Amino acid sequence: MRNYYFDIWTDDSVAIDEGGMRFKSFRAAEQEAERALASLASRAERDRLVNEYVRRLMIEVRDANGRVTQVFHGIPTRH
Repeated sequence: MRNYYFDIWTDDSVAIDEGGMRFKSFRAAEQEAERALASLASRAERDRLVNEYVRRLMIEVRDANGRVTQVFHGIPTRH
């Protein structure tokens, strides 16, 4: 099992993942990032009525050496 870290970007802000999570494979980490992004995008869309609108939502997946291995983007849209 290897450690992967999920840094979450919203517009120009970033929340650095200091703890990370352990996964058997990169694919397993990738699937978790996809689930997390879908949840965050849904929450951003729901909360946009009371908060500033998020134009960019992104998760960078890093390995234990700090190398970015994959980037996932999500852009909540207005209805």
